Amino acid sequence: MIEHEYERGNKHSSSRLGEQYYDNQKFILRKLEGGIKRKIDQLKNQRTKLRSNRKDSDISTVAVIGYTNCGKTSLIKAITGDSNMEPRNQLFATLDVTCHGTKLPGSNLDTVFIDTVGFISDIPTPLIASFSATLEDALEADLILHVADFSHPDHEHQRRQVLDTLRKLKVKLTDNKNILSVGNKIDLIPPEKWREVMTQGYLPTSAVRGFGLDHLLEKIEKQLIVSTDRVKLKMRLRPGSEEWEWLRQNSSFGDLEVDGDTNYNIVNVVISKHILEKFKAKYLKQ
Repeated sequence: MIEHEYERGNKHSSSRLGEQYYDNQKFILRKLEGGIKRKIDQLKNQRTKLRSNRKDSDISTVAVIGYTNCGKTSLIKAITGDSNMEPRNQLFATLDVTCHGTKLPGSNLDTVFIDTVGFISDIPTPLIASFSATLEDALEADLILHVADFSHPDHEHQRRQVLDTLRKLKVKLTDNKNILSVGNKIDLIPPEKWREVMTQGYLPTSAVRGFGLDHLLEKIEKQLIVSTDRVKLKMRLRPGSEEWEWLRQNSSFGDLEVDGDTNYNIVNVVISKHILEKFKAKYLKQ
């Protein structure tokens, strides 16, 4: 810009070519900026549509957040069995959200786990917008899974950084029903310290060794049922009946038990309350 000011004040400049050059550069930069903004808007629209489709299909969503390298990706891989996920020990290994679907054991509830960008201390101002954009999915998720690395010597500071950043991004954490805290990597700390993890309100887990995952999945299911306005029921149904087929299409069929009457099964069903009312109106009043 110093050269530009020199050209502006230099009467010997041939048609002030310097000024013309910088004006052209500004024009090019404005065009580039406009193109980038359009692409960002397109991505936002696409992600809004994807979130809307997930809600319309009645699929539960869990956003997994945490300080960088806390083991988010490893935990999602252990839960979903997604062999394509490869955890990497580097800053910003996950630059955008990735979604990984599974059925929760016991209830077969369709659930999408969303892997988000890892948090860092004192996020630079230029990156705040990027963090805000990638966490839009966390804002819309039915449940937030906050993963903390309890093997790290400064895990308390990391935990506070994550919660402080969420507050800066205006993520509401007032309702404990929408957040579940997980203390990961307990295989790297002495077993006598595992109880300390629990006393701080975290579920002890190890994504690598599989410790605590069954208990974690039970907690996830219970909190998703509450946050998505569902109920879990045992129903006595005849396999192949009209009621059976209707519920298979409109709810999650879990574990089956053979009833004393061999023509019937006892089924664990997870169903939204408004769908349950439709079932009652259609079949129980007949």
